[in-house]
Amino acid sequence: EMFGGLHPSPFGNRVYARGIVRLFDTVWGADTDLKAAPVSHAPLPSPIDPLNYEHGHYVELSEAHLKSGWEIVESWESTDDTSTRKRFIHIPTLEALEPDAELELAFTGTAVGLLMTVGPDVGVLEYAIDGGEAKRVDPFTEWSDRLHIPWALMLETELEPGPHRLVLRTTEGKNDRSVGNAQRIVRFLVNGPRGPQAD
Repeated sequence: EMFGGLHPSPFGNRVYARGIVRLFDTVWGADTDLKAAPVSHAPLPSPIDPLNYEHGHYVELSEAHLKSGWEIVESWESTDDTSTRKRFIHIPTLEALEPDAELELAFTGTAVGLLMTVGPDVGVLEYAIDGGEAKRVDPFTEWSDRLHIPWALMLETELEPGPHRLVLRTTEGKNDRSVGNAQRIVRFLVNGPRGPQAD
């Protein structure tokens, strides 16, 4: 319990940090010149999976075009008695509370997803890429009825490289255990080059 399990406490983090320091001390040794010039090495081989997440990054909420029903809450906090994670409150959060809220996000890459807080009132999302068929996804988790849990939800992971447009809508659908249709997005997730996005 002192360590903190899957999510270490400050004590657990110190245990990990000491292990990393010991590793560096062992590998580098006392005779290592930390000011020495770097030594060149062979280039890395090509990735085994060309769609790996080596270019994964966050996209800020301000990059989305809010068409209807969404609002950026500058310092979101839970308004119910449900638990939260400290790092996911009092931060900007893109929130929609009712069905039929819509936004668009232009991005460049091969994958797109959402970093969300998924609590007891989360509903079913509908999304489409590049005007394609609309798909639905239920982000409600086994913990959502008692925690606004931080959750990374990948929508598509094998897109053709290049510019794309995501359309995201809230729906009237919801998990049997959910009490609402809300959505809360902390960041967009994209695997692709950073910089100017698709028009």
